[in-house]
Amino acid sequence: MAEIPKSSRRLKHYLETAFKEENWREYFNNVLKQVDRGIIPAMFHLLYNKDELVKWRAVTAFGIYTRFIGESDSVKLNNVIRRCVWMLTEESGGIAWGVPEAMGEMLANSEELTQSHASILMSHIFDNPDGSDNYLEHEPLRFGVIWAVSRLAEVYPEYIRNDKHIIEQLCEIETTDRCIALVCRIIGQIKLESKKEYLEKHSKNPAEISLYINKQLKNYRVKDIAMEQLVK
Repeated sequence: MAEIPKSSRRLKHYLETAFKEENWREYFNNVLKQVDRGIIPAMFHLLYNKDELVKWRAVTAFGIYTRFIGESDSVKLNNVIRRCVWMLTEESGGIAWGVPEAMGEMLANSEELTQSHASILMSHIFDNPDGSDNYLEHEPLRFGVIWAVSRLAEVYPEYIRNDKHIIEQLCEIETTDRCIALVCRIIGQIKLESKKEYLEKHSKNPAEISLYINKQLKNYRVKDIAMEQLVK
């Protein structure tokens, strides 16, 4: 790889190339150590990348960035999270591809951020029957939030369990196989006993979907994911 560039535009291209390599984390860690500005814009840019693996590695990079910053600059981390929240609202004027996933990865790497923003994240998948809400009608964005909740449940299941009524609602309204698979994962991760029948139902679902789990982009069958959670 070439020398790490300092300009924001060139940094985007550098990271895009790096994220296609198997040892991309090494390249990214070197960027974090050597570059002060332009990293966050470059990462947001790569969430829109047409190469799905590059996009998902950009999502993971948000978590690496969160751990790297740690407690040394909570203001900087909160600014990034606020930008994610703003991009998920209609006021932003754009479609926030990959933003929910990036937000979930950041929360999964910081309990402080989880404490302050887990409920905000989950509000985007709650269709409130009593009035106004943050519910995302667009399925691709909603899928991103459900993925983020599943990722967060891997690390801090208690925060998701606090809003279990939202997960119970998802069981009733989600119809796409990829969302159903993630809902099954969440049920197992937070040990939501009331939805055991949901897992049993989908343990017979043969649909195959692509998911990014454990830092790997792979094909899964819905029934295998449901059965795995039933065992839990």
